[in-house]
Amino acid sequence: MSRGKKAGIIVGCIIAIIVIVVIATRLSVLPPLGPLGPKVSVDYEVIIDDLGRPALRVRVEGPEKTYKVLLFNPEVVKVGEACIWSDDMIPRYATVDLDMRDYPAMSPVPREYWLIVKEMGFTTEERVFEAKPVFEGPDVSITNVQITAAIDYSYGRELGYMKRMVVQVYNRGDLPAYVQPKLLVAGKEYFVTGGGWARHGETNTINTGVGAVSGFAKGTYPVTVEIHSDGVKLDAYQTQVTFE
Repeated sequence: MSRGKKAGIIVGCIIAIIVIVVIATRLSVLPPLGPLGPKVSVDYEVIIDDLGRPALRVRVEGPEKTYKVLLFNPEVVKVGEACIWSDDMIPRYATVDLDMRDYPAMSPVPREYWLIVKEMGFTTEERVFEAKPVFEGPDVSITNVQITAAIDYSYGRELGYMKRMVVQVYNRGDLPAYVQPKLLVAGKEYFVTGGGWARHGETNTINTGVGAVSGFAKGTYPVTVEIHSDGVKLDAYQTQVTFE
């Protein structure tokens, strides 16, 4: 064999080895293929978004492709949809928020949801991830109630009124709940305004408007504070208020 042919073979082998090494290196950093196609890594958590709506925050990690992310509620109704463009997947991950309810101040529904991620082509789409997370729901209890009371001496009268009521709640469940307090003084219900989110795994403070709760004679009265979410009573707390 001539020296020129040997040199050509050697160069060809070197090029082939370089190509193999490059391909192997590229494959080593790509997610392995899964049963649903090119595998992506997906993490998710329930949050309250900037508009005050409960949402599922989804983080997709994988090849720099275009993806569609879909969320269906327990009634298998699509409640959230978002698109991740390939440019958003640099460096190889992106995050989207999918609404779990249509409006703010509405608690998400417990039970099973359906999360789907599709890889989108020019004319095709391929499902590359799906999960069915199950949520048990919120478990909210009142841990403390602080009531600030005073006496109104206007017009020669001495009548007690509430200046402020703060309700502290803890949610040990796996979903947030939008809670609205209800106030009963000596067995009579009084209208209060305000409400707030009891985030799961957290202690939160709910400030209420109680300026219209007035007209009490001096003395101490039993108080019951309830918290409700979507019309369902979650907990009740017994305390008292003194007007003096």
